[in-house]
Amino acid sequence: MDEREAWFLKRTLTHILRVKRNVLALVEADFPVDHVALMQQNARHDATKFEEPEKSTYVDLTWRYKCEREGIPFEIDDPEEFQRRVTEATIHHVKHNPHHPEFFVTETHINPDNRDAPPEAMVDGTHMSDIGLVEMCCDWTAMSQEKLGHNSAHGWAKANINVRWKFTEAQEKRIYQTLDTLVEVLG
Repeated sequence: MDEREAWFLKRTLTHILRVKRNVLALVEADFPVDHVALMQQNARHDATKFEEPEKSTYVDLTWRYKCEREGIPFEIDDPEEFQRRVTEATIHHVKHNPHHPEFFVTETHINPDNRDAPPEAMVDGTHMSDIGLVEMCCDWTAMSQEKLGHNSAHGWAKANINVRWKFTEAQEKRIYQTLDTLVEVLG
């Protein structure tokens, strides 16, 4: 196993563990959600990243993020081909994981120049399941824990709800209820 793959495994498994801890915190706090269904869905969180067509691209993408964070050059043979693979892997990922709003729609809008930027068209998240919505909040919180060192994904939510993803008022309320509970129980 090379250095890139080792880093991908460490970072991705740590992320999955953070999401699981966030789910468990909600269950332990008796958060109003079907606990069994949430735990069952969470047991497969990000599993597609360990298989093609995602794995090789996520190995490189995770390495790129590490290089950017550490201020070292990210070297890739063909940047345009890499960006195409990132878009393809991201679309596959969001279409096969129900903690992403894109799982529930036919049209998937991923910004082809930067998967982390808002797409040209807002994604309709109004068909997202409640379990998917709650797990999404646990995922967002895990990313805040990793990137920002705290338990609040409120900034991400405010920047993306009804900008990147369209949600109903009830869903928006549920998202903030979940995020508030996570902050409360995680400290």
